[in-house]
Amino acid sequence: MNTPFINAIAISKKADLDRLGKHVNAAQFSVNQLTAIVSALSAKSGQFQTFLNEAQSNLASALNDLNLAKDAFSAASGQSETIAVAQSQTDQAFDSTNQLAEGMVQLVRKLVFASAMVDQLTELANKQKAANALIPDALVACLDKASNNASRAMAASMTALQSCFAATATMAEAKNMVDLSGEQAQALEQKMRVQADETDSAQFIDGEGQDSTGILALLRRRYEHARTHYQYVLKASEGVTAELEHARKQLARAKTNLASLQAGLRVATSVA
Repeated sequence: MNTPFINAIAISKKADLDRLGKHVNAAQFSVNQLTAIVSALSAKSGQFQTFLNEAQSNLASALNDLNLAKDAFSAASGQSETIAVAQSQTDQAFDSTNQLAEGMVQLVRKLVFASAMVDQLTELANKQKAANALIPDALVACLDKASNNASRAMAASMTALQSCFAATATMAEAKNMVDLSGEQAQALEQKMRVQADETDSAQFIDGEGQDSTGILALLRRRYEHARTHYQYVLKASEGVTAELEHARKQLARAKTNLASLQAGLRVATSVA
């Protein structure tokens, strides 16, 4: 038997086994490294998913607040219009009441003058009757009745005048209340005053300029910030997810390669 030849074969097989062993070790190292990368990216992906959920929640909250503010603004505008109508009607009623009160004052003045004239005429008739029996009793009785009627008319007109004054005072108070409500409604509407943003969708309303302090403008900027932040986090999360999927594919290929090399090493070892 050729011993040198046998030794050469043994040396060659050992070299092949060593080479396969190095490949297995390198593949194992790659698997370990990729496993660590996948683990780290999995943790990072979970963290970014938490960030994304928070950003999505903030975005939904900002949009809800914006829509509520838009509804409140619409209600405030409607209230202003309703109060404006009420103010117009109240002003008309107040003017009518004042005119009625002024008319009653003039009427009372005329009644006072007429009553005084009737009283004087009645007194004169009674005096003349006492001095002259020829003056008809019917005339004196008619004048007495006219005096009594004038007194009753005076009493009724004074009651009506007091009612007019009371109504005027009530209308003045109502007018002040409506005017105050109108001022408050206008102040609220002014605080929320906005204008349509021609560069954006009609779904949203923007404030008057970048520096607007209107409630809708502030809430709109808050929503825009929340939307920008959500899109940023979403893009970052998608990037981490893509990295994780790529690393998992590399790990799967590395494990397949390792398994193949390990199998080849076992076969080579068994026939060595």
